[in-house]
Amino acid sequence: MKKALLITPFPPNQGGGAVNVKSAIPYFKDVEVEWVYLNNKDLKLDGYTHLGNFLIGGSLGKDLTNSLLLWLGIKTKAFQQILDKIRAIKTDIYWVVGYNEGILIARELALTTNIPVHISLHDDIPYGVLGRSNRYRWLAGIAQQRNTEALRAARSVDVTSDAMRDYYQRTIGVDSVVFHPCLLYTSDA
Repeated sequence: MKKALLITPFPPNQGGGAVNVKSAIPYFKDVEVEWVYLNNKDLKLDGYTHLGNFLIGGSLGKDLTNSLLLWLGIKTKAFQQILDKIRAIKTDIYWVVGYNEGILIARELALTTNIPVHISLHDDIPYGVLGRSNRYRWLAGIAQQRNTEALRAARSVDVTSDAMRDYYQRTIGVDSVVFHPCLLYTSDA
């Protein structure tokens, strides 16, 4: 049986991203999925592994420094420790939710390992999230560079809409597949 290491920059019991991912996992009949996550606290959830704290966010001074370094592609000690933990887990594919740290983790794994990387995009981080934020707007252009590198280096990408698929194909030449959990419940999906 193949194994996918699912890496999320959020805990498995919080938010819409977790709900989307959880609803898809049962449909992977011949794939064992091991879920690892970032969170500022180990929630000690059975069947899930805490990798470490969020790398982005927190107090303004710490966050601005960490965010700038990470989006510039500079590996902080905490980022390297998380990468080391991920690489220590045996897997056939990395499945990364491309949100915040997820984009940076996916990029690094895709560029430095021989294990295929699949990215699931629920949001456009550079312009859909950072570009609309007062705190992070100035990082949008830098984040777009890292996002493009990650998506181009990944073996495969899924997105949540035709418009998102078309946007990434048109703007950076990345083909993706539309996957939305509601598709799982239709008779012809």
